[in-house]
Amino acid sequence: MGNSLNNLASILDNLGRHEEAGPLLLRALIVREAVFGSAHPEVAVTLHNLASHYLDLQQWDAAFTAFKRASAIWITRRATGSVASEEGREVEIRNNADPFLGLVVAAHHAAEGSQTEAALRLRAEAFESAQWVAGMGAASAIARMSARMAAADGRLAELIRESQDLAEEVRAADRALIAAVSQPAQARNSASEQELVTKSQASSVRLKAIGDTLAEHFPEYATLAGTTPLPLNDVVKLLGGDEALVFLCPAATTPTFGR
Repeated sequence: MGNSLNNLASILDNLGRHEEAGPLLLRALIVREAVFGSAHPEVAVTLHNLASHYLDLQQWDAAFTAFKRASAIWITRRATGSVASEEGREVEIRNNADPFLGLVVAAHHAAEGSQTEAALRLRAEAFESAQWVAGMGAASAIARMSARMAAADGRLAELIRESQDLAEEVRAADRALIAAVSQPAQARNSASEQELVTKSQASSVRLKAIGDTLAEHFPEYATLAGTTPLPLNDVVKLLGGDEALVFLCPAATTPTFGR
């Protein structure tokens, strides 16, 4: 049902029938959150479509909020290792860059013409969001480094190997859950679906614990592998009085997706 609602709403939005699309997108979001949980990629897709809907209506604040929720899901998946390899995480962020770029557009319009504290926060968040897209070039080198480390001995290698195995378990559980909930109602098994959700959540908790261990005992690796964007205030502190940073980030209006 969530897929049908999402796809129909996307078609209506593309036809300019926004008044009809909005309620369907909200219903699709409720259905997908109920089935998959609030941090699943399918939920991110619907949030992105809802944000694009608000963008078409020039409802900048609502668009910003939805884009932020969508991009946060992809960031969390990267941080918890929900994708099996660093290279895979790079590809996932790159393939789902539109919510990050949409956030930039929405924040720009929401803050336009204002120098209030709220507007400055919006611009700072737009700057960090743009870095997620622009910073993917370094991720492939990190992926190769992680692969070599995982093949070695020692505590760091053990943690990297375990995180890669757990990430594959999460991804497999996600695939199985999507397949399960796509079955006709009479063929679905709520107990097995819940078992998949529980397994994925347990693996994600362990991945988070591994990340905390890496940060505590191997901070240099954790910092390099984390690729966390630099806050705008920190960049300002690095610039001299006669210096400026020019950061180019193409951010056209983002399309909606059916899925």
